Amino acid sequence: MTGAIGAYMRFAYDLYGLKHAVDVQKLLIDRIKHPETFPGAMYEVRVAAALLRAGCTLELQDETDRRTTHVEFIATNAQSGATFAVEAKRREGARMKINRQMYRALSKHSEHPRIVFIDTNDCRLELGRNRAAPVALVEAEGQLDRYERDPIGKTLPQAYVIATFEPAEHHLDAVDLPSGMLLWGFHFDDLRPGLKTLLQQVEMRRRHSPIFALLESMEKHQHVPVTFDGEADAYLGSASKTRLKVGQRLEVPGPDGTHIEVTLEDGTVVPSWKAASCVVRSDDGKRFIVQVPLTDEDLQAYAQHPATFFGTVDRNAGRKQLKTALDAFDFIWESCKDTKKEELLERLKSAPDWAWLASLSQHEVATHYCVRMAENLMHEIENSAAVTGLDGP
Repeated sequence: MTGAIGAYMRFAYDLYGLKHAVDVQKLLIDRIKHPETFPGAMYEVRVAAALLRAGCTLELQDETDRRTTHVEFIATNAQSGATFAVEAKRREGARMKINRQMYRALSKHSEHPRIVFIDTNDCRLELGRNRAAPVALVEAEGQLDRYERDPIGKTLPQAYVIATFEPAEHHLDAVDLPSGMLLWGFHFDDLRPGLKTLLQQVEMRRRHSPIFALLESMEKHQHVPVTFDGEADAYLGSASKTRLKVGQRLEVPGPDGTHIEVTLEDGTVVPSWKAASCVVRSDDGKRFIVQVPLTDEDLQAYAQHPATFFGTVDRNAGRKQLKTALDAFDFIWESCKDTKKEELLERLKSAPDWAWLASLSQHEVATHYCVRMAENLMHEIENSAAVTGLDGP
């Protein structure tokens, strides 16, 4: 997909989402229709759509009311109830003027915690490729760090700053464009970059959970879906009838080799085999495992949506690879978060601080248990990788 098509599709998708969730004010529509105000309005639509997809309700502010200053949106997370004042700022001109954007955004009146989105609007494509982070985001981070310590910046309120890098509109004929985003906690000491223990990372994420949930949603929805019913891209327009769904009736070889009709109960995809290992049940109640060949379309669909390939949610199939200690913590937390305190303490009985752990709540004990298990797991993974490297050719 070229930059031109990508930018067009993204704007259409964002506008669709906003139109179907809130009444878009006439002022915003008028701004979209005028070339001079279109870029800023387009970014406001993108920000609003991202918030809506993250489960927020939006209240658009009446910016024609001159009696006081207004932020662009009031966003309320439906799950947590957290409410934020939201500003969307876009870089214009040759230089990125973070100071001016931050001052204008944070000088407005609000009774709620603040989120400031900043579109870096940077066209330096080659400086964004093959790097850990696009140069525009690196520069934004440096400017935010300096402005936080600036005499004027020190007078401004706290804010979650989300800087985004989406260069599609500047490279209409390019493909495989890089993108990225940066979270900066303006006047949030615990969000500043630096080494943190795993326990500190877990506690920080919990303190700011609505923001991290928003970032996770933005990452999840960074690509425009081909359909609105969750159908995998690979199946779009396909005449294939071989898609496997739990509860589906199949005709397969039985244990004695005779073809019989069975009901699919569960399955696991093995990409290297180009097949699915399926648990099926015959009409007489017998269960057995069969291998069902998969097409290239099936394998592409599985790669896109592994957790729901068989029509039900399989969290193990959709689980991401453990790359960090925080990933390992999340993996262990899912199975241990509701374990009784007494059982957790029994598992921790050899800990030198057992008496202190016993004085904590179940939630706190579960957290410390999962942190320690995650650290041990990552240590074993690192040791295994080191040994493999030494023994390799």
